[in-house]
Amino acid sequence: MFTLKDYPNVIFLNFRDKNEVKKFVYGDGTHNPEPLYKYAQWNYAKKSLAERYLWMSNPSKWNDPFEDYFLKAQYIDTKGIVYDFPFKNNVFCNCLTPDHNSEAHWIAYAKKKEGVSLRIYIKELVERLNNFGLAHPEYKIYIGRVSYLNNSQIQSKKIIDIPLLEESLGHTVIRDINKPDFCANLLLLKRNSFKHDNEIRLIFIRHDSMFIDELDGMKFQYNYDDKGIIWKNYDNEKLISRVFTSPFYSMVIRDKIRHELEKKKYGFNRYDVLKKSGNVSKYSRIQRSRLYDKIKPHKIYI
Repeated sequence: MFTLKDYPNVIFLNFRDKNEVKKFVYGDGTHNPEPLYKYAQWNYAKKSLAERYLWMSNPSKWNDPFEDYFLKAQYIDTKGIVYDFPFKNNVFCNCLTPDHNSEAHWIAYAKKKEGVSLRIYIKELVERLNNFGLAHPEYKIYIGRVSYLNNSQIQSKKIIDIPLLEESLGHTVIRDINKPDFCANLLLLKRNSFKHDNEIRLIFIRHDSMFIDELDGMKFQYNYDDKGIIWKNYDNEKLISRVFTSPFYSMVIRDKIRHELEKKKYGFNRYDVLKKSGNVSKYSRIQRSRLYDKIKPHKIYI
């Protein structure tokens, strides 16, 4: 578990050491950090982009029944007293990945033919998270790598037997169900069946006892048959470098989405200027995924 001097309100979980965290956020000095990608259904993404928010949802609303395994479990102490997961109504997550063209994510999060992916600048994301944590100290903010386990490992009967990646990396974890840090570790456990997701997870945990409907522009809403928080106020130009349309879309649909996103309310310029080696070129910020593009027959010599 680490924080960075520049971003003390963001806790990084399941990273080997602080150098790995720095590379994740800043790059290695020669190369920029790898971006993250948010796959989403187009109707959700369109609203999110227009209103400048990211949607954080409660894991109990996700499809995988193991996602809310720890939220719905009962915890029994040495005296036989039974407790619920203390933050089950105050936990909100967002799922990202460093994989720029993942079929698994297109299918899971973008519903195949209805999706887009947003390429996100990590440093800008972390800065926004840090500012949110500074403004709202009642929340603890985490970015963590998901750890993939066998079903039996996730379903361990004793809390001491649950394998945590943090501990396997040599870090200390206080296994106290009333501590947000431990609960965040539990929320980074996922079945091996989903290992292909290669997921990075944002976790917000409200660690006081209040559950309110509105706080300084951050709203708890019940849209999309879901319950979550809307994390508002970011600049599309700074946070999102490109938007990719589903590889299942035709070029015609891609162009319709491009024309839609060029409208002023979305805050996108159609082109960004790229300067490299003295040359200046433009690239479109709205592109179609080429995952299934046909390739020409190749000659292979034997």
